[in-house]
Amino acid sequence: SINSSTHPNQNAWYSQNTSLFEFTPPFDDSGVKGYYYLIDNDPNRLPDIYSLWTANSMLNVSSMGGSSRVVANGSNETLASGLPAGEWYLHVIAMDNVGNLGNATSYLFKIDTFGPAVSSVSPDYNARIYSTRTPVISAEYSDTQVGVNVSSVRLWLDGGEVTPDSVNSTIVTYTPSSNLSNGVHNATIYIQDSSGNPSNVSWSFRIAPFCGGGFDGVETDFVITSSVVCQNEV
Repeated sequence: SINSSTHPNQNAWYSQNTSLFEFTPPFDDSGVKGYYYLIDNDPNRLPDIYSLWTANSMLNVSSMGGSSRVVANGSNETLASGLPAGEWYLHVIAMDNVGNLGNATSYLFKIDTFGPAVSSVSPDYNARIYSTRTPVISAEYSDTQVGVNVSSVRLWLDGGEVTPDSVNSTIVTYTPSSNLSNGVHNATIYIQDSSGNPSNVSWSFRIAPFCGGGFDGVETDFVITSSVVCQNEV
């Protein structure tokens, strides 16, 4: 059998992209000499005598296609490099001391190294806003592997962290409590998925004066647009 201290649940996703496995030797009259193994994305592939070989019962995998570093039994060494994100299979077959091969077994391990995807922001990138000086600032996001860690969501406006009005697993929103000044403003969202993988997105928008003679606080009939440029825009 195969066990993993880094990826113990074959149905779960893990952010760690170096994987440590331990083989439990099957009973054999002559004893187990070692193991042929390979690593790929195919659940049905079987190792053979042309696959990679190790005489150890512990394996630290650090790269694609089965190229790995074999560490001594009992080692907890961690490698700096790692496998790409995705679903991977470790296929193993034991060979005894007289050359007989046992039954092949496979172990699924899932690696997720990508943070949540931020799909849209508001106001939009480089938008000019003529309708209000307190626009709703929001970002929508998702994570298809392990989901979003809602408690990790943080929002900044013009370099200062703000407290969102609402935040859930798909969107965060914030409305400034006082008017923003004319000109460019910068927003940033930071978020992690449930495996701890981070993402952050920054964007800018502009509060622009009304084209009819300056922003006078009257918001009726104002519009949000990115196509109109006022003569007196800051």
